[in-house]
Amino acid sequence: MSKKSKKLKLYHVKKSTMLMTGITAFLCVVILVLIGTNSHIINSVSNDGITVNEKMLIHICKIVADILIVIVSILGTNLLLSVLVEKNSKNNIVTEFLVNDMLSSESVYANLSDENQTALLKNIELRRVFDGNETAYEMHNYMNEKVKNNLKEYYYSECEYVVVADVKDEYFEKTVTHTIVIVPYEKEKVLKKFPLTTINIKNINGLLNYELKDVQINGRPLKIVRDNNGEFASNSEVQWEKVANKNKLDNKNGYNLKIKYYLKNRLMVSQNNPVKIVSNYITRCPIDDITTTFRASVPCKKFIVNYTVEPEEQYKLTGSAFGFLDAASAYQNSHKTNVMRFGFDNWIFTDDGVSIVMNKK
Repeated sequence: MSKKSKKLKLYHVKKSTMLMTGITAFLCVVILVLIGTNSHIINSVSNDGITVNEKMLIHICKIVADILIVIVSILGTNLLLSVLVEKNSKNNIVTEFLVNDMLSSESVYANLSDENQTALLKNIELRRVFDGNETAYEMHNYMNEKVKNNLKEYYYSECEYVVVADVKDEYFEKTVTHTIVIVPYEKEKVLKKFPLTTINIKNINGLLNYELKDVQINGRPLKIVRDNNGEFASNSEVQWEKVANKNKLDNKNGYNLKIKYYLKNRLMVSQNNPVKIVSNYITRCPIDDITTTFRASVPCKKFIVNYTVEPEEQYKLTGSAFGFLDAASAYQNSHKTNVMRFGFDNWIFTDDGVSIVMNKK
């Protein structure tokens, strides 16, 4: 059985200090008595019989007596307070120091073990946020773990898609402007092979699924060079890599290949100077592929999708947002069923986003 730990005495009076204070006060009183006695004897003598030096001595004795009286008063007050001050009042002073001074110091948390940090955080959140509701705290803790596991080197402070879908004879052709603003979690970060986009590839009568038109970083156009075979040249600032698509649903619909587009050069980002990348491209998909999904690839603070299908007479749009509590607002022009806008005005996480469906009238 473990021993019961002693209750820490937050405040106590040191006995040796009290003893020294009492002895000092006693000696001061004795000296005062002696000075008073001598002064009485000296004062009984006529002024004519007192020399100048004796008068000076009497004056000094009176000054010393006054000083000793003050000292005795202070020491006596301290002795009285050490007895009368309640322990609860003393404990409140120390508790106030512990809570508002010591526990607010970062060095305290830096020296706590992981277990103690977790226990302290749980107690604070249970009391402050959830009023002791363990189930609510469990849900909250689960979401915290999901967010932590999805963190990468950066996030998007803004991500926007502006899409115009044009109906062709056997396929849809979509002109897309994709804008992202990149902010690192650290003060500064160097990103290698920064991904611009990933496209699922399917053969559509010999047409390209994806055509990258241009890319700008903070307003500067990137150099995009292709060789005679349509591959990116070695001096192109944008490169790609082709990988197998392992998604079973995509495979079932004929999308067996993925192409990842990325920046050849390293990208320097900082919290003080976020990087804005604007990409313009064209995608094509079969006429029966009427659903388009836009997902956040990293946590994003503001996510917007503007979608238009032309001609208006043939198709109308429906859509939905998906994410934590579906906290998106939809704006739809009541006079134009071919235009839809979705916006998340607060944080969404990896793979949250918007789905748009083009329904034939």
